[in-house]
Amino acid sequence: MSLNIYENEGVFELHGKVLSYNAEQVKKYFQIMLKLKSRVIINLSLLEKLDVTGVYAFYELLIYATAEGKYLTFKGASNPSLQVAFLNSGCNLFDFNYFQLSA
Repeated sequence: MSLNIYENEGVFELHGKVLSYNAEQVKKYFQIMLKLKSRVIINLSLLEKLDVTGVYAFYELLIYATAEGKYLTFKGASNPSLQVAFLNSGCNLFDFNYFQLSA
C-alpha cells in the first residue's frame, strides 16, 4: 500500500506510507486543501510508515498554513510508527502552536 487519504467528518486520515517518493505530492495535496478550507486537520495515527522527508513536508505545510492565515493541526502522536522519523528530524508537529508563528 502506498498512500490513501480519506476525509472523515472533516478530518483527513492518511493510510499507508509518507516517504521521500511521495512526500512532495502529499504536501501539494494539502496546500490545495488549505486553499479551499480555512481549517485542516490531518490524522497520522493510521500511517504505517513516515520518514524524515515526510516530516519535513508536513513541517513546510505548517509554515505555508501560517503564511496563508489558515489553521492546520495534526492528530495521532501516539502512533509508534512515526516516532523514529520525528526523532531523526528533530521536529515535533504535535507541539506546534499555530498562534506562536502567526503575527
